[in-house]
Amino acid sequence: MSEHFGTLRVFVRTANGALPVAAARVLIEGAVEKELFTDRSGFTERVFLPTVSPEESLRAGSIAPFASYRVRVEKEGFYPHLTENVPVFAGVESLQPVTLVGLAEFGSEELIPKSSTDTVRSNPQVLDRERP
Repeated sequence: MSEHFGTLRVFVRTANGALPVAAARVLIEGAVEKELFTDRSGFTERVFLPTVSPEESLRAGSIAPFASYRVRVEKEGFYPHLTENVPVFAGVESLQPVTLVGLAEFGSEELIPKSSTDTVRSNPQVLDRERP
């Protein structure tokens, strides 16, 4: 049985997708594990990943016609991002977009908020300099 491969590229951005994120660490986990870094355009290099045979997926009661991978993205100053069940099909190039969200307090080692259900208290700045 010959091996089948699909390709995956990850595109990392921030500011609601407006800006690319360079030098983000991208970990791809599944049948194989790969570590990549984004270029200045926010893209990783194209990586070949093993997947299932398209013919195998046509048989009754067969497995899904793709392999699933987990994609983790990390960059200092941003919350880490995890995408699970990223499909990779044989002979197909997949592009996985990821949008990173900046930390609420830059320079802090602590992630604030710790989860999407936490609230963050803010201290409004005084704009009128004559008022204390």
